[in-house]
Formats: sequence, structure tokens, C-alpha cells
Amino acid sequence: MKAKLHYGGRKQKKRYRIAISRSDREVFKGLDYVTIRIDGIALDYRINRSFWNSCNHVDDTSSNRAIEEWGIKNGLIPWNKGKPPKVNLVPVGYGVFELSLL
Repeated sequence: MKAKLHYGGRKQKKRYRIAISRSDREVFKGLDYVTIRIDGIALDYRINRSFWNSCNHVDDTSSNRAIEEWGIKNGLIPWNKGKPPKVNLVPVGYGVFELSLL
């Protein structure tokens, strides 16, 4: 599925995230956590309740900056304002996804 990298959050807690389109959210139904493989490393990300309302994204955490590091390594960060890079989030199992370039 296609997704986008985003950067945002509250002032003190801004971080990089993978934004999922509303039409693709159903793949996450019933999950509290998902595993995303980034460069071969499996990392667990929490699905917040707000994911089902207006905040349809998976965030880096204060202790895990894998999304940010992957974006920098692949030349996606920084990006031009208003043009977040598109990425691919490939389902490889129930609740398991692989992050890749489009």
C-alpha cells in the first residue's frame, strides 16, 4: 500500500511518522500494534485510538527514530514543504509490514 512520510505532533513531541490513507486503514483493524520491518529490523509500533479518527499514522517514538533514520538514509528527508515523500508499506503477514521506497 502507498503511504507518505510526515512530520508533526505537539511542539515538544514532534516526530516522523508514516501516514496511511483512510482507505487503507482497514488492514489494521483489530490490531493494537503492528510490526514494521525497516532495513530488515522488525520494530513494533502502537496503533493509537486516534488512528481510527483523524490521526491515521504510525509514529517514531522518543526511543526509536527508525522512520526518521530510514528517510534520511534514503534521501527522503528533508523534503519540500507540502510535498511529503511517498513510500510503500507492504503487508508480509498479519500485522507485519515492510517499509520500502516506491
